[in-house]
Amino acid sequence: MSNASPNRQTMSIAEVAEYLGLSLSGATNLFHSEGFPSFRLNGGKRWFVRKTTFEAWLSEQERQRRAAR
Repeated sequence: MSNASPNRQTMSIAEVAEYLGLSLSGATNLFHSEGFPSFRLNGGKRWFVRKTTFEAWLSEQERQRRAAR
């Protein structure tokens, strides 16, 4: 997450794409998928996810995947 400030509490689509190794379009699809905790500020065009919420969501995805084995 080269563009992310350590003090920022949110991540953009591009930052999530970089973190997960996804294409920008893949991360965009993730942000728009049901159950992903993304939001727009004041009805703007840019989407965000809180870092803490993203980490919790990612941990839950990992837990579910392990439980499904």
